[in-house]
Amino acid sequence: AALGRSARLGRRLLRDAAMTPRERTLETIRLIGERYGVSLPELLGPSRLRPIAWARFHAYAELYSRGMTASEVARVFNREHSTIRHGIKRAAEFQYNMFPRWACHKRGKRAPRLSPSSSYPSHCNYVSL
Repeated sequence: AALGRSARLGRRLLRDAAMTPRERTLETIRLIGERYGVSLPELLGPSRLRPIAWARFHAYAELYSRGMTASEVARVFNREHSTIRHGIKRAAEFQYNMFPRWACHKRGKRAPRLSPSSSYPSHCNYVSL
């Protein structure tokens, strides 16, 4: 089993070495979409459906964590850099908190705007980053 894993890794490294940076970026986005059950065209498209948007936010965060700037990620997705920064923030909130602000049932449809220094109500189990 270990030999098979290392052989697959070797083939992947050879394939990645032959890719252009743009192809490598799109392959990363495709793999993230695959994990969420979302296609590459859906991730790159304009859809605001929550499952697609969350997968897209995680793609933003992954590319950003690999050293791309928000402006570079924005060019790949054909969006503004501020949209990318917002998506990265939402992905971090979801990843580390596992209870996004919008999920709180006690506050109605929208969460109140709070300053970064204020805390969320205890019933939300919100942990600031």
